Amino acid sequence: MYCFTTFSALAFYAMGNIIGDKFVKMKRMYLAILFIMSAMALIAMYFVSYKYLHYGATDMFDNTLPPNFALFVLAAVIGILMVLFLSILVAGNNIATKTLAFIGECSMYIFAFHLAIMTVAHKYLPYHGIAVEILLIVVSLIFGCVARPIFKNLCPAVFK
Repeated sequence: MYCFTTFSALAFYAMGNIIGDKFVKMKRMYLAILFIMSAMALIAMYFVSYKYLHYGATDMFDNTLPPNFALFVLAAVIGILMVLFLSILVAGNNIATKTLAFIGECSMYIFAFHLAIMTVAHKYLPYHGIAVEILLIVVSLIFGCVARPIFKNLCPAVFK
């Protein structure tokens, strides 16, 4: 039932939930600067962890964490901050909020299909690093958002 994975991820969910309220009251300019700084820090973390220290990929599905737990936690905290800053920054933009709300409504379908899409892609595509991973994330988003109306029409009682 992946209880240990749940406990590993729950700490980060709680952290985002607790500190999120602290940033809502900040000025947009500060949030934009903090978002850019956290994005640069996350990119730096990627290169330090995977390019220089040669850690394998972190797999929350199997609760496989890198040997340096501090880097794992730091990358997670930076990612949480990025999501918080970006969420607050786009809150006033109607198009962005509607797009993100739609993706949120499709999240169950994205989650259900992303592992299959990535497994097939990695089997047939040569791995080229972060560019391929970003492409697979975009394909998973598109596939999940297209699958949602199909499943809602096939089984409306199950997929509301």
